[in-house]
Amino acid sequence: TLYDVFNSIPHDHIDNVYIRLKNSSNVNWYDDIVNELLSYNEVKTVASKRSFDEINIEDEYHPEEYDRLLAILPDIDPDYALESYMKFLEKSPNKTDLNVLITNLIENGYVKLKDKLERLRNERLKENLREPKFEIEEFLKTFPNPSEYFYDRTKTVSESYKKHAYTYIAKAFAR
Repeated sequence: TLYDVFNSIPHDHIDNVYIRLKNSSNVNWYDDIVNELLSYNEVKTVASKRSFDEINIEDEYHPEEYDRLLAILPDIDPDYALESYMKFLEKSPNKTDLNVLITNLIENGYVKLKDKLERLRNERLKENLREPKFEIEEFLKTFPNPSEYFYDRTKTVSESYKKHAYTYIAKAFAR
């Protein structure tokens, strides 16, 4: 389960991500959930370095206003929403009219969750290409019995595979 794989992430966060991103019309909805959960620690680390950390969140943070912000802009990145909300409170502590912030976000644009997930996915792919990490445990999860899988002569292979294999063999055994 997601709880087992992401055991360091609070269950309520996993539940919120699952509810927010589960979408049967999006074929990659499960990947989006996993990517969001994978980015949890990265985003948390980056967020801890920001200037708004000096604000006492318990004193300033109003969950109902933040929830309202997420309800009005459902596609906003929740971390960006929290950062914007905290900056809004920092700049105007007496002004608690959330409509000003929402209008500002709509007019000036905001980071969308979809864009953030895509950016994080691309960053992870680039990182994996730069520094590939082969983990035997992951390999064995994908191929529990590698010998049986790779030496299965009854398995049909694609034309592309046949062409690549032929090219490889021709180069390897060229005279």
